[in-house]
Amino acid sequence: MEIKFERLTTENYHLTRDFRVNPSSCKDPGYFLWYLQFAALPDWQKGLSTTHMMVQRGDGEDKILGYISLRASSYIKNTGDALLGEPAIEVFELAVADGMERCGIGSALIRLAIGIAMLTRESNMGIRYLLVCATKDALPFYEKKFHKLSSYGEIPRDQMNQTCIPMIMELPIEK
Repeated sequence: MEIKFERLTTENYHLTRDFRVNPSSCKDPGYFLWYLQFAALPDWQKGLSTTHMMVQRGDGEDKILGYISLRASSYIKNTGDALLGEPAIEVFELAVADGMERCGIGSALIRLAIGIAMLTRESNMGIRYLLVCATKDALPFYEKKFHKLSSYGEIPRDQMNQTCIPMIMELPIEK
């Protein structure tokens, strides 16, 4: 058995058909299957987000243990005089497979996001923050690494994150 990270592509899309989220872990577990099967790949093709999966391969039973979708975003600071946007990557979706909760998969996916943000900053463009718009159910998980935004900051909103709790992590600065 081998566990590795893979970006969702047309070549490994077939793995999405068996992905399930524990119904007791969130209010709408079907949404995460829907997103993975019907929105993640089109979002990547349109340049909206990229989905990375933690995949267990071997013994003829390849399966997705969890996934994270990332997109470009901004941390918007309200200085009183102006709104200032600072470059960020947003954790757009994160889900762990049914039966795999509390095994470190969610944390591994967040570490992957941090690594991607750091690599992006080093090689391509400035990224200062990692953002997430957490649901109330997911708040205890995200509070381990992220902080709730103060009334002086916000993240861009769309239909998918209107009622969430915006959270931020400042990326470490390497010297």
